[in-house]
Amino acid sequence: FFNTSVDDLLGYEPQMSKQDVKQLYRKLVKEFAAKPFEDVYGQCRTYEKKYFSCWNLQFHIALLLVNHANLAGSPEKTRTIILESEKIFARVATECDDVRLARQAISLRAFCFLATNQPALAIDLLGDLVELPMSIEVLLSKAYQMKGEHQKAKSLLQGYLYHHIMGIMTACPDFMMMYMDDPAKVKDGFQRFMDMGDIFEVGSMQPHTYLPIFLTAAQVYITQGDNDGALEMLDRYVEKLKSPGLFPLKLKGNEFLDSLDGFFESLDLGTEAPRSKEVIKQSMVEAITHNPAFEAIRSEDKYIKIVKKLERLMKEELK
Repeated sequence: FFNTSVDDLLGYEPQMSKQDVKQLYRKLVKEFAAKPFEDVYGQCRTYEKKYFSCWNLQFHIALLLVNHANLAGSPEKTRTIILESEKIFARVATECDDVRLARQAISLRAFCFLATNQPALAIDLLGDLVELPMSIEVLLSKAYQMKGEHQKAKSLLQGYLYHHIMGIMTACPDFMMMYMDDPAKVKDGFQRFMDMGDIFEVGSMQPHTYLPIFLTAAQVYITQGDNDGALEMLDRYVEKLKSPGLFPLKLKGNEFLDSLDGFFESLDLGTEAPRSKEVIKQSMVEAITHNPAFEAIRSEDKYIKIVKKLERLMKEELK
């Protein structure tokens, strides 16, 4: 009659362990790829209500929805789900005691605002949070080194380097978009990012890091009237998909950054991708075939060959 439960009346707040949350996340990721969206979405809502005060689960349910909202079937439904996720992130940010989780929730709230075309809200949320980074990992690394725990010190320091190298590489698409009206700056910036990737052998760790870079470069070149440059970038996009060990997408180190296991273990999802292999590959194809930015080159022979090569490659990968 009062739309409540005995659990609510007694103040019972069920909690899930981090391991259980990780396992549930992986299970739902697979189901989003194999079952109707509404069925899995309903499961997410059920877990969200049942574990209303389990902040780690709440965060990951919202993360799951954000990563699969594009499967909802319409732009309106996608927007609704992203806004729903923003409300969950807001609760996590304001009510949980885990500072790290709260800061992640704030960042993802801002992402939700941007994804729903509300930049002013993102600025209001993040504007006062800009600060000089304090290298906590570097300080901790020094402390463990002084204690003689050298492997722990190496792992922390390498994790710090890895995090910032990847952060710089993922800034490349935004850099190119920001200087779209300056072709020389775009080409110079693109080459500098490529050089840095070569120096730290990013391709041997995360070859998929290059995919949004090539895709954005193609879009920028189209806008600048450089159709040949755009086609070259799309070709490089498809060639990068042939990289050994690209799938399944997982976090890993290389010969230089060879002590990252501890860093990866500290992440909530470990080395796993936040979406299934099938959903990721579908989005990789649609990023080219359904992208209105490439309308000007859609009839060119080289573009058609690139699309056919991409579709053939993805079919082979999904076998």
